[in-house]
Amino acid sequence: MILINETKGIVIASRIQKADTFSQRLIGLLGKDNLEADEGLLITPCQIIHTFFMKFAIDVIFLNEDNIVVKVISSLPPNRISSFVSSANKVIEFKFTKNLDERVEVGDKIIII
Repeated sequence: MILINETKGIVIASRIQKADTFSQRLIGLLGKDNLEADEGLLITPCQIIHTFFMKFAIDVIFLNEDNIVVKVISSLPPNRISSFVSSANKVIEFKFTKNLDERVEVGDKIIII
């Protein structure tokens, strides 16, 4: 899948995998040594995530049912839990990048194709 920020007119990632079963959501990015800059994981349904046993920091985007960004977390380190985001129904996890705030902000409309 491809993730596009419609508000900013940019592609955020071009290789998004979907985790929509219990076991896929539970495993998430565990066991991954790294992600490429254009890779990510879409977790649905989801309102909270953890990074236990992960090997790298991640950027996290929480989306509501209309794919509007409701929360952004930059550089969530391993062995942490995010806050619960009641308005979210899906989450996208990426490898940490230093320019996330230039690519995504709360209120942006995201297209997933």
